[in-house]
Amino acid sequence: MRADLSIAARILRLSLRELLRNRVGLALLFLIPGIFLGIVRLTAGALPVPIEVYFQNDVVRLTPPQVDVSIVFVSASVAGFLSAYFALTLFQQDFDYWRHGVFMGLRPVTLLLGRFGFFVLLAAALAVSTTLLVAQWVSLKQAMIALSGYLLISIIYGTAGAIAGSVTRDFLVAVLASALLADIDAAWLQNPVYYTAAERMDLIRWLPAYYPTQLVFSAAFDDRVNWLALRGCAAWALGLFALLLGLLHFKLRGLSGRSHR
Repeated sequence: MRADLSIAARILRLSLRELLRNRVGLALLFLIPGIFLGIVRLTAGALPVPIEVYFQNDVVRLTPPQVDVSIVFVSASVAGFLSAYFALTLFQQDFDYWRHGVFMGLRPVTLLLGRFGFFVLLAAALAVSTTLLVAQWVSLKQAMIALSGYLLISIIYGTAGAIAGSVTRDFLVAVLASALLADIDAAWLQNPVYYTAAERMDLIRWLPAYYPTQLVFSAAFDDRVNWLALRGCAAWALGLFALLLGLLHFKLRGLSGRSHR
């Protein structure tokens, strides 16, 4: 067990070096939030807009300024997309390098622990920086809960991106799948101005960004803790992680089995 943890720590450090060599990824990490939030600041108005936030047994109707709603919403969408991209590179583009370790006896669970552990740290750093940036412009009612929401949408979308990267070996296909999901779900249907006026909420509630965005909206503009959103986030995160674990374990066991033939 101690040896596995030591190997996982080494994998985590190597993953950090890979990130520092990924110039495109580092550029996206800084440019995308700045561009999107900068455009919001330049174009959004200060007039109040009606939105709905869904709790366990209640629907709360709020009227925050349009600029505040846009900043909170866009930052959540950007966090989800960036997390999906970085997790995809960890489990797809750079993953071929690690299969040789499986040939030499590296346990799939140890590999997943190191790679996913690094991703969680990256998602936490992204969530903290996003919360601090949003707090400069929006007076968050519950800053720590908002931080939890940004962290959870990063983990959920990152795990989905890792699954996309594990399913196909074509990097462009995996990026397109992750981008389409983020665009349709996190950047469109979870827009509070859009879904507040929607006639059919059934589909929207079943999408992965629904619960984390509800958690972020409720923490930003209301004083109550949204336990329904927290439970939904936990269910999505655990379910996607179990799927990723099973998928990678199956693929790596297959590689390991072929190496001993």
